[in-house]
Amino acid sequence: MNLKNANFQSIKIMNFFLYVMIILIIFSCGKSDCNSYKSAFYPDEYYLVAKEINIDETWMKIKGSVPVTNEKEKIMVHNNWIINSDDVEVEDTIVKKKGELAIYIHKKDTVIIYDWYCNGKPYK
Repeated sequence: MNLKNANFQSIKIMNFFLYVMIILIIFSCGKSDCNSYKSAFYPDEYYLVAKEINIDETWMKIKGSVPVTNEKEKIMVHNNWIINSDDVEVEDTIVKKKGELAIYIHKKDTVIIYDWYCNGKPYK
């Protein structure tokens, strides 16, 4: 009889933990707080001429050099600007100013401004 009670108690404890895990998973899948999240991007500052480009829907990885000093520089940041791999070409200049969220892609005759996105909406 004690073994039967012990098994029943074990099953109750396992069920309790299962329900807790399910609740945690459900509530952790909410939308991110964009105002808190965007503050992490304000201090970032980029200024480089692109040499190697690897952009996908999640990451933006660009290697290049700073135009004034010719120092090698690289960017590896979450792609919150929804920049496509075709949007940046070798020799384009990538600029992100400290205190702003937008990224500027300077091409030979054009400047393209990309807004920062969170939860599918542009933020300024």
